[in-house]
Amino acid sequence: MWRDQTGRSTFNSNTMVFTTHATVMSWVESRVTRTWHHPEFDPSVAAADAKTMRDATILQDVVFDEPEFGELIWLLTSELHTHLTSVNEADWKHTTVENQRHLFERVRHSGAIPHDMKFEAYSELRHLDLSTLERVDVDYYAQPFGRENSAKAIYLSSHQRSFYLGAKRWPFAGTARITYLTTEAFTADSILSIYKKVNHPLFQLRLDELPPLYPIDVPLVKDRRARAEDIQKLVREILAGNGEAVVIANGLDQLKGERAMTFQSMKGHNGLADKDIYIIVTFLAPDAYAELNVLGQWIGQTDPIARHYAAQISQAVGRNTGFRQKVGTKTVVIMSDGLQRQLRPRLDGLPNRFVLQPTPETFW
Repeated sequence: MWRDQTGRSTFNSNTMVFTTHATVMSWVESRVTRTWHHPEFDPSVAAADAKTMRDATILQDVVFDEPEFGELIWLLTSELHTHLTSVNEADWKHTTVENQRHLFERVRHSGAIPHDMKFEAYSELRHLDLSTLERVDVDYYAQPFGRENSAKAIYLSSHQRSFYLGAKRWPFAGTARITYLTTEAFTADSILSIYKKVNHPLFQLRLDELPPLYPIDVPLVKDRRARAEDIQKLVREILAGNGEAVVIANGLDQLKGERAMTFQSMKGHNGLADKDIYIIVTFLAPDAYAELNVLGQWIGQTDPIARHYAAQISQAVGRNTGFRQKVGTKTVVIMSDGLQRQLRPRLDGLPNRFVLQPTPETFW
C-alpha cells in the first residue's frame, strides 16, 4: 500500500491516514488491519513477522470528527443484557467464525436480539465484560415529556424500565492521543462525563462565543403535520412548492434522498449552503426517550431531552447558516404546536447557537 510505481516507500513521519470511526474503534483489537497498514507489509510475510508488524503499527494522534455518544458508551436494554448473561462465553470465543455466524443467525431469528443487529456488533457484545456495566432505570418524573401522563402514555409507560450502561474500552486501550471534534454541546458533555468516570483527564477547548455569527435567529413555524403519522405528506408539499428546498427530518422512509435527509445523514454535509433548509422536528420515539433518560442519569446531565433536540436543530441549522451563510437562502424549523409548547421554554434555557422565533408565516 505504501509503495509508488518505482517501489519507493511513500510512508514517512508526516503520513496522515484518513479512515472511518470503526477502524479507529477496533484498531487495538484488530489483527489484519494493523498488519497490512505496516509500511513493510507483504502478502507473503511469515506469521511471526506479521505479528511483529502488527505490534509495531500504532496510532499516534487521532482526530475523531463528529463522534456519537453511542460510540463511546454501552447502552443495553435489559432484554439484551439478559440474553448475553444467559449464553456461554466459551461457546463464542473458542469456535470458528463460520460457527459464530450460524449461532448469530439462530439467535437473531429467535428474537433475543434486535432484528437489524449486524454480526460484527453482536460479536463485539459477546466479548463484553458485563460486570463493567451499571444498571440504570428510567425515571420519568425526573425528565417528564409528552402531552399527557396517563398510565398508557408512551413516555410514562417506560418508567422504571432498566438499561445497562458502561464506558467502551477502545478510547483508553491504546496509546493514541485522541482529539474529539464536535459542534454539539450534548455530545461534548457526554464525552467529558465518560472520561471522568474512568478517571482519565481530558482537556476541553470550547469555541462557543463567535459573534456576530451566533446566535442565529431561525423562524419557527407550527404545523400539525409535523408528527410521525403525517410527516411524509408535509415533506412532499414542501419539496413540491420549492425546487431549492432540502428537508431534514426523521421518518422519511422512501422519501429519503438528496433533497430529504435524516438528522443523522445530514451531519457534516457541505453541499447545502445554497439551498433552503426546512427542519421538521417531531416527538421522540419512546425508545429514544428512555435511552436519553438513563443516559442523562448516568453521566449526570441535566435535561438530556432538550439538549438532544438542541444538538439536532443546531446541526441542521448549520448546513446553510453560520460559516456557510449565503445571501437569499431560507432556514426554517417546523414543529407541532404541542411539541413547540413543551420544548421551546427548555431550549431557551440552554446556551444554543440559534434562537427560535415563532412566526405565522409559511415559507413554502
